[in-house]
Amino acid sequence: MPIRNGERFLQEAVDSVLAQTFGDLELIAIDDGSSDSTPAILAEAARCDSRVTVVRQAPTGLVDALNRGIAATRAPFIARLDADDISLPARLARQMEVMRGDTTLGLLGSYAEEIDENGRALVIRTPPVSHETLVEALGHGNPFIHSTILVRTDLVRACGGFRAAFAGAEDYDLWLRIAERSFRFGPEFNALCASHPAVCVAKQCARRGHRCKAPGSLAAANRMRTASAIRFRSLRCII
Repeated sequence: MPIRNGERFLQEAVDSVLAQTFGDLELIAIDDGSSDSTPAILAEAARCDSRVTVVRQAPTGLVDALNRGIAATRAPFIARLDADDISLPARLARQMEVMRGDTTLGLLGSYAEEIDENGRALVIRTPPVSHETLVEALGHGNPFIHSTILVRTDLVRACGGFRAAFAGAEDYDLWLRIAERSFRFGPEFNALCASHPAVCVAKQCARRGHRCKAPGSLAAANRMRTASAIRFRSLRCII
């Protein structure tokens, strides 16, 4: 979990990982030079649960933080979650069951439910549901939702991890390199993650160098989510 100044939703994200029904996990949180209460939140989480490992680095960016996490992991699988997203309790159990049952699967994603800042459900995002349609979609853009991914650690390392030259599309670049190695992709659509659309909008605005104000109401959230979807489609075409 890479974080920089993620205090707003961080506790929810951490709690959702530690509440997984699949308990044999380690949460590796990479603090990318936060100046808010993020360090304190992570320190308390590590104090209360030995499964939490905190790595602090200078603010060198998302790609560096992701690669630090890959280097630190001791597990055969890596699950991604951003600090503003949450995983439903059975996410890892379902994904681990599927991955362990099919050694040809290299990467597994899921559907995701967008929620507003108060946790109210807005819409479910539904990526393609077969290897063939996922590969076809990769030719046009990134069909995976990063915070739903479970991937084999040795596969990510063999591909060289994330590359700084593709910052902003670092996940898409890695999925393409994984596809070249002939591993299969698959969605596990029963393992929902939830994400805040207001924060998704902020992420897209940040990538474009714009400022973005979080919505103060559900109606505003819906307007911003719609605008975000348009910008996201544009980014998909550009990548």
